[in-house]
Formats: sequence, C-alpha cells, structure tokens
Amino acid sequence: MARPPSRPASVSRTASATTVAKDGPAQTPHQQHIISGYISDSRAFISRLGRFSTSFSPADAGTLLICHNYDAPGKIGTVGSILGREGVNISFMSVAPAGFEAGEGFQVGSGFSTPPGEVGVGEEGKREALMILGVDGEVKGEVVKELIGAGGVLSVSVVNL
Repeated sequence: MARPPSRPASVSRTASATTVAKDGPAQTPHQQHIISGYISDSRAFISRLGRFSTSFSPADAGTLLICHNYDAPGKIGTVGSILGREGVNISFMSVAPAGFEAGEGFQVGSGFSTPPGEVGVGEEGKREALMILGVDGEVKGEVVKELIGAGGVLSVSVVNL
C-alpha cells in the first residue's frame, strides 16, 4: 500500500482521470482505488491497481489509457488497431490480470488461472484484466466509445499524470 513520503517529493504531479463504463455514465472523479508499488534504483513502480497485478513506472507516461476487459484473444490487437487508426501512439503497454484472494499466488510457467466464482472471473467464467497503455496523443471521447463498443471492453479510463 502506498504511504506518504517521509519528505516532500522533488517533483509534484497532479493526476486527473475520466472513466467511461460500458453500461453507464462516467464515474465520479472521487472514486478511490488502492494503488500499490515499490521503489527500485530510485525509480517508482506500480505493482497493483486495485485487484489487478502489474508492473510499470508511471514516470514512463504522461497519459495512461486503462482498459478493463475480459482476457480473450484479439483484445490487444483490437485496441491497438483503433488507437493506430486515430493516430494515438502506444509508448508502452502492460497487461494486468485480476488477482487472487489473499494468501494465494501465481503458478509460474502456466500463466494465471482463477477458479470460477473467485476473484477475477466475470460473466460466463471469463477472466478479467486491465490493459494499461502509455499513450502519446489525445484520446477523444469518440475513441473511448469505440473501444468500449469493441466486445469485451467493460470500461476505459484516461489518466493524465
């Protein structure tokens, strides 16, 4: 869990986010999510966004596009194609699978798997994941709507760091 620094940070950033969900209006900016991370060689890394495991440095991005989706073949290609067609460059990408209940771990070498009914499994037993993309360029509302319209993408958040 992230804790306030013991001394003032040398760089101050303000982040803003807009989230659009498949079945509803934009979420309020006051919604809270637990973000966990670590420092390595004086560089900050995010290791968890809520219940999703990841590893990326927020220093690598000015704008993050976070797509909550079902983990299925073709999702990355669909998102990449839509963004490319709109002239939005992807500078980095991380796929974050939904995590396990406390005390459970990942199986090395066999990917991740969550039994039906457990954390990370959505409708019809489909696994949930986040696609976290550092992007260069403006992500317009029409692009966000198209991403959500691409089956299996549940919500899209645009985070400006």
